[in-house]
Amino acid sequence: MANNVILEQHLRAALSGAKNYIEQKTASDADITAMLDNIFGNSGDQQSTSDYSQYLIVDSPFNEDLTDNCSVVWNPAGTVTVSDGAANFNKTYLRSNEPVTFGGQDFTIRFYANMDSSSAGYCAPFSAAASLSNARLGEIDLRRDNTASSFSTEVFNGSGSFLGSVTLSNLIGALRHFELNYSHDDSALKYFIDGELKATQTCSIERLARYIFLGTNNYTLSASIVGTISHFQIYDGVAIHSENFTPK
Repeated sequence: MANNVILEQHLRAALSGAKNYIEQKTASDADITAMLDNIFGNSGDQQSTSDYSQYLIVDSPFNEDLTDNCSVVWNPAGTVTVSDGAANFNKTYLRSNEPVTFGGQDFTIRFYANMDSSSAGYCAPFSAAASLSNARLGEIDLRRDNTASSFSTEVFNGSGSFLGSVTLSNLIGALRHFELNYSHDDSALKYFIDGELKATQTCSIERLARYIFLGTNNYTLSASIVGTISHFQIYDGVAIHSENFTPK
């Protein structure tokens, strides 16, 4: 009963705020969005229930033909099989057939990966680069520290200048949920592992068309993973989380 009372109070507050907005236009669109997000769980340790489909530009619970739900086509290097919506790698990788445009505004990149310890040194479950001939142009990646269980991130701008790195630990040998949330106004790239904020990197990420690599990076193509990647998604225009959350 108490929960019902609280829910009723939240709904009344939301309706009152919306009524005030419509009649007097005293709140901005951003204020209304923030209010509703707070009520319906788009912050803190709750999984967002908002519909972000308008921002979704890559969505790969993988199909057998390696085409995702946003019509991105993936080119395999070596044998990449698909089962239960996951791509299975054995020191192989995938690359998007065409570059995907994001950055210059908020974005979110998220996926599940399970990387075996036999994965190659310096492998990368995810990386992106604006050029196939110059891996440093617009590069964003998560790269294993040689054969350790820790990873280092790398970000380069469109001219190939290094923008910094952070370290993420204990990423080998278990299924992990990865999420990168970039806030353009704050020049902040936040790295969440299993819904927990592990590091924040200060950098300004340009809007570029980038090729997406899963299982390797364009700088060291021979360094690829043994394991699985699933539910790979990119949202262009929204940073879905800023605080800890529970992945679905």
